[in-house]
Amino acid sequence: MNISQEIVNDLVLSVPDNLTAEDPPAQIREDGCAPAYRWGARLLLFPSREEDVERLERAHRWTAEATALLRDAHIAVPTPRYRGEPSKIWPHPWYVTDAVGGRPLHTVEPDGRGRIARDLAVAVAVLHVDAPPSAPDIPPLSPWDAKIERDAVRGADRLTEMIELGARVPPWQGNPVWCHGNLNPATIAVHDTSLSGLIDFGALGRGDPAVDYAAFFLCFTPSQREDARVILRTIGAPDDDDLWIRARAWAARTALTLLASHQPDMSVVGRQACELVLESA
Repeated sequence: MNISQEIVNDLVLSVPDNLTAEDPPAQIREDGCAPAYRWGARLLLFPSREEDVERLERAHRWTAEATALLRDAHIAVPTPRYRGEPSKIWPHPWYVTDAVGGRPLHTVEPDGRGRIARDLAVAVAVLHVDAPPSAPDIPPLSPWDAKIERDAVRGADRLTEMIELGARVPPWQGNPVWCHGNLNPATIAVHDTSLSGLIDFGALGRGDPAVDYAAFFLCFTPSQREDARVILRTIGAPDDDDLWIRARAWAARTALTLLASHQPDMSVVGRQACELVLESA
């Protein structure tokens, strides 16, 4: 279901004055995801598919609580500001969040991501505090079951072996922590060669820190990942071999998921991510 500029302009009339901008909203994305508009310092999201509504409802409900320490550490996140109710002109909830500056990590060549890896280590350590029992649970690691052209994916069998190994090692024994749930080269925002912020909290939940440690396989070279691991150890974040095996399994699954995406840009991101994960083999 498409949304027009005219409908957007009508809907934002209900937004509280302290969240508005002088210029009209400008569309920045129209693809398989929820259409997005930039409006001053805010981002407007208009989901119509059920799965997008569910993801954005989760983000709206939990992001502010889960990311309070990230904001204190000056790591930008799309903090929810307003939820628009369904109406006759748009029959779905819609959302106003803070916009996060920067560009996606996947636009930076892998060899130039060293500082970003170190910044991300601090960010995930800040995020990974105990989550309340009422928070949504992140489902456990599951086998890869989507269809891809396996012959076109170098190392596809090795990636599925990583997933299977991760499912066999002992699970996380600590308290479930807040996890972003979908850290990958498209959801990590950067400015120049440093971390700018994290976006897309639609998979946010409580679970195993390995879910987010997967980003160190998906996004970084082995030496960059080792630098990040040293920082995690130094600041007392969880660190053991089983944790990193599970993280690699999550990374392999995410890379294959990106590769199977119907969005051309994401399949390109997935191919690069697969290559980085395979470097850890």
